[in-house]
Amino acid sequence: MADDRARDLSGLERVKDQLSDLYDTVMKGWEDKKSQTDDIRRSWDVYNCVLNGEQAYDGESQVYIPLVHDAVEALTTRYVNTLFPPTGRAVDVVSESGEIPHASVALLEHYVRKANVRQAMEAMIRGGEVSGQFNLYLSWNENVRHVTSRVTKAAVQTDAGTDLEGTEYEDMETDTVVKEGRPDVMVLASEDLSLLPPTIDCVADAEIIVIRKRLTKAAVKHKIKTGEYEKKAAEQLLAQFTVEPDPQAPNSEKQANSAAGVKSDGASKVAMIFEVWSKIKLDGEHKWCVTDFAGADLILRCRRNPYWNDRVPVLSIPRAKVAGTIWGQSAIAGGVEKLQYAANDAWNMGMDSAQYALLPIVMTDPEKNPRVGSMVLAMAAIWETSPNDTKFASFPQLWKDALQLVAVNRDQIMQSMSINPAMMPHGNAGKKPTQAQAAQEQQVALESTAMPVMDIEQGILAPMLEWFYELDLQFRDDDMMVETYGELGVRAKF
Repeated sequence: MADDRARDLSGLERVKDQLSDLYDTVMKGWEDKKSQTDDIRRSWDVYNCVLNGEQAYDGESQVYIPLVHDAVEALTTRYVNTLFPPTGRAVDVVSESGEIPHASVALLEHYVRKANVRQAMEAMIRGGEVSGQFNLYLSWNENVRHVTSRVTKAAVQTDAGTDLEGTEYEDMETDTVVKEGRPDVMVLASEDLSLLPPTIDCVADAEIIVIRKRLTKAAVKHKIKTGEYEKKAAEQLLAQFTVEPDPQAPNSEKQANSAAGVKSDGASKVAMIFEVWSKIKLDGEHKWCVTDFAGADLILRCRRNPYWNDRVPVLSIPRAKVAGTIWGQSAIAGGVEKLQYAANDAWNMGMDSAQYALLPIVMTDPEKNPRVGSMVLAMAAIWETSPNDTKFASFPQLWKDALQLVAVNRDQIMQSMSINPAMMPHGNAGKKPTQAQAAQEQQVALESTAMPVMDIEQGILAPMLEWFYELDLQFRDDDMMVETYGELGVRAKF
């Protein structure tokens, strides 16, 4: 079975025609995603507080009010804290016999910590609120280390006149190979995931699953070394690295790096790879295979599904289910996006107005006041003119009205995104609610959180733990010590 799954199939004539048709289908599906990708890109601009051409007002002030950003962060914090309680226990297992398999629970808890699942959930929930889809990609990560350790050795008799028998000494032992394996959890950007046909209800019903990857030369060489890519095709790809990637294709990783202050322009060239999971007809039967396309005629690998469970390692559920499609609705695209732009325009107009409101307006008659040029505003200034010929006025304080408009937009954004003051840090900073109001806000927060958290648990976390168990069964060969809890944990054995 292992040899069959590792064998490359791209050279088989009966497979080549299928891969040619598959590539055309993949490219057509990617073209159909353009509208969705544009909406997601605009939503990320709103979250990252990027001023763009969507703003109607173009004045001196260039301020971005992070209303949507704060709302998304509030939802992310609430969901993650609900999914991962402070106790540190994230796994619960039910068995047919009614007895809890403590060893399996401890193993899964260990993998949850080692794979940094909590951190991955933060990124997944944040991306899901922005794009409308929660996505994960699972794999097995194995790290090999060559360590040096201190060992005790028995002395060897080398001198006839010296009795060293029975003595011991310490020595250094080098190049001890240590293998550490664990499941790996990667958050997939919705812009880099295509599910065909899009009218399905879940990933398990998909006929074709496409993941767009960007690999550097070093990454391609590593895959050649590990045998994941066929050497001849991968070397041909390396020779083409002088070609720039498609500038029209959105780069979610570049956008994320830019938001974090990291610039990737000119750092290195990358190759655009399409990892395609589909069923290919082999020996009269359709079987799940994975194919990496670097172009229509450049196939880096085509092999049977490498996992024993014969499932695709992609988990994806919509944020808000829409009938007739697997894709969900973004929390930003649409009405909330327009409210954010309106709040920005109101704030910037108010700030420009405030600059004039803070300065006095001096009205004087130049015929009756010939010393206008000397009337410079300074400390203890003396103006040689009649007080009746010079008057002061002030610019209307329009910024107060602007702040009211911003507050109205903020309240509507919070309502549209199902957020109340109990979810926001310092949500009631301007007023102290009564005990009854605080209790009501907490109840509303729990009710609005329950359904999304349940969807994530059932659609993402539960299948992820199943994958952890199955990956451990397939790839781990050595014994391992893990942390357990209480007396039951002490009695647990692996």
